[in-house]
Amino acid sequence: MKERGPKIGDAISLWNFAPSPGFTKEDVGILKIALMALGVGRWVQILDTGLLPGKMIQQLNCQTQRLLGQQSLAAFTGLSVDIDRIREDNSKREGERKGGLLINSGPNPNKELRKKWQEESKAKYGLTKEQIRTFKDQLEDLKKVKQSEKMEQVLSYSLQLDSMGKPELVELLKKLRGNLKILTKDLVLPEAAPEAAPEPASEPAVASVPEVSTKTSSTPKKSRSTKRKASAKEISISAEKENVETDALQSIVAMGFKKAMALDALQENNYVLQDAVDWLMRNVS
Repeated sequence: MKERGPKIGDAISLWNFAPSPGFTKEDVGILKIALMALGVGRWVQILDTGLLPGKMIQQLNCQTQRLLGQQSLAAFTGLSVDIDRIREDNSKREGERKGGLLINSGPNPNKELRKKWQEESKAKYGLTKEQIRTFKDQLEDLKKVKQSEKMEQVLSYSLQLDSMGKPELVELLKKLRGNLKILTKDLVLPEAAPEAAPEPASEPAVASVPEVSTKTSSTPKKSRSTKRKASAKEISISAEKENVETDALQSIVAMGFKKAMALDALQENNYVLQDAVDWLMRNVS
């Protein structure tokens, strides 16, 4: 059987042989999976996957038009649909085209008409829950692959650190900083517990004539057990703070900076990792 391809008069983009500007074929494949997993028009959710870095919503919209073979996406907004079947059907439909894409030559659709289109599209092209779950699993697998590739790139850079000059190290730091933001996006560091208030100094005993008093002390003395608990709490807070500082130091050293330089940056910025990285970016040239 002869392999199908663009017909005379059809735009190549209708068949997705030429991605939109700024898209590679790999990007198009990822977008296609994301559309079927998350839904057409779910641009923010698609960008939040981190699989299409640097892409703008307008770029996603334009490439989706090419994938579907039509200009208007109103009939599919919010739906997980079979992208290939829609493009295949659009390639056979008669109608006015612009840039190879079918366009709506009738009146602008109102709310009721758009709702009708979406119901028809869901009935004809909608994916089952099992199919949607499969595409969501594929997205998760792609995330793991991308993260693995980034780690391999970081490791390959780390092997060349000794031969890098300062400009190259700064450029590497920028890339590592971007990766660090992705890795720590959902990470919430534990908040340090408030430090225990210092105990009031006990007043020296004053000799007085012994007498029987009917008044009770308004401030009872702290027991040894209470003092031990307060001391243990202070030790715990100190240990937690030390762990955070150590992790921050190791993170910067892993970026290729010497330990002394990393320590200086942290001390200058009260051991706040992000501030320390910004300080290094400004001062290393």
